[in-house]
Amino acid sequence: MSKKKSLDLPLTLLFGCVVLSACAPTSLVHDTYGDAVRHMIDAQIYDRDAAADPGSDPVSMDGAKAEEVLKTHRQDVGQPDAIQEPIIIQTGRQ
Repeated sequence: MSKKKSLDLPLTLLFGCVVLSACAPTSLVHDTYGDAVRHMIDAQIYDRDAAADPGSDPVSMDGAKAEEVLKTHRQDVGQPDAIQEPIIIQTGRQ
């Protein structure tokens, strides 16, 4: 028996195992994968009623107003005594 013939059977079996392994199920992910992230996102909802029904008129901020708030904050954050009026940012339902 030649050396080539002695390697035919092991190589054929190895190739067959590699090909058949492609048919094996590949799901290594558990059913609970991602539960921690889903729980964290769920825990961040403050008002579940508002989240379930946000309404047709969401509260938004005018671009000019937002720019003015940021400008005031950037200028006066180091000088708290110079701020005359409180900065009010309204979000959500009032």
